[in-house]
Amino acid sequence: MRLIFLDIDGVLNSDAWDKTRKTSSNDFLIDQFDPEAVKLLNELLEKIDAQIVLTSSWRLNFDLEQMNELFSRIGIRRGIVSFTPNLNAGAGYLTRGNEVSKWIIDNGNIIKSKPLSFSDYIILDDKADYLISQTNNFFQTDKTVGLTPQVVKSIINNFHCASTT
Repeated sequence: MRLIFLDIDGVLNSDAWDKTRKTSSNDFLIDQFDPEAVKLLNELLEKIDAQIVLTSSWRLNFDLEQMNELFSRIGIRRGIVSFTPNLNAGAGYLTRGNEVSKWIIDNGNIIKSKPLSFSDYIILDDKADYLISQTNNFFQTDKTVGLTPQVVKSIINNFHCASTT
């Protein structure tokens, strides 16, 4: 199973979207998502045949059912399979990279692989708080513009090359 560890803010919305968006609905949550970024995410999910694990802080305010309902309403064609754990609640801050690693270790039944050898995933985020060992899996967006065709192309090219080697 291929996974996208997905952030929302700075990926599916952006500073540019925030400045130019027009409220098209009476739903504040729906208006947070850039339709172009949603379209690009759908293209990416289809082309690399991936499932979503949410890393975004949105996971702290909504449960899985609520997030899947929201994703469906905004037009994301694949649901979220899980959330990464929140490791920031303890004695100190741990990076999202630690949360991704913990999720992989705890979910061998989902990935159907030994956690230490699992590499069929991408991390899509505007913040680079990931582990050095995750460098080849990390694709950074710019929070000023969010998910772009260039980032999607880079991911698709990376997974195309990886599948032919």
